Amino acid sequence: MTEQGSPGEAAGTPSSFAAAAGNVKLAWFLAVNDLRFRYSRSFIGPLWIALQMAVFVAMLGVVLAEVHGAPIGTFMPFFAVSLMFWTFLNTSINESMESLHGGADLIKDRGVRPIVPVLQAVLRNLLIALHCLPVPVAVILVFGASSPMGLLMALPGIVLFIVFTALVSISVAGLGVRFRDLRRIVETAMMLGFLATPILWQPGVLRGKGSLVLALNPFAHLFAVWRDPLLDGHWPTASFLVVGGMIILAGLAARLAARGLARAAFWL
Repeated sequence: MTEQGSPGEAAGTPSSFAAAAGNVKLAWFLAVNDLRFRYSRSFIGPLWIALQMAVFVAMLGVVLAEVHGAPIGTFMPFFAVSLMFWTFLNTSINESMESLHGGADLIKDRGVRPIVPVLQAVLRNLLIALHCLPVPVAVILVFGASSPMGLLMALPGIVLFIVFTALVSISVAGLGVRFRDLRRIVETAMMLGFLATPILWQPGVLRGKGSLVLALNPFAHLFAVWRDPLLDGHWPTASFLVVGGMIILAGLAARLAARGLARAAFWL
């Protein structure tokens, strides 16, 4: 008579810290291999990512600063760091909804836990963001927009940003594997969020009712918790409270979505 696994194991969720660490380790290995394969025959490899972003920031940043009438010395660092973080957030969430289909063979044939391809998508985009990091760093240094103390103050907000991205990615992946229309809904929501969040424009351009819309935009708070300390040197207490609540809700959603991940093999 065979011995049955625990409910946690049957549901396909990590039953211990060691199992969770193993999932992250495997996801990291797959993410690194993704980038190696993508740039295997490239002359400068991942530097293309930084080069593309540098050109984009230089050209669009100057144009947007002129359009908004903002000092280029303050707008360029703001735009560079905002664009890098938004790209990480947006790409991670959107790619996570297709990650299970991309990892279907690993899930069904190799018995890999469904959460691994989702973490793989997040970690791959985190690596891409790190390759882009020299661009905003160079812009900040050129314009003297921050300081070592500002960077230290921004670290907690950056951690919260990454954690939120991972939790939301798990949530939409678990739901998206069952409900295929969710991808279009999420893509539309992210597009609207991009336009409504201070990335292409600075918060100071809004007045009156626009300020209320900004205060109600969760993405604006998600950016404020690390961008305000980094560029302005102050802690946005209200934004930290909002983001803390967002992470709690995202964690609960990810826990519920884990049921969808546990049944991913039946829907792929």
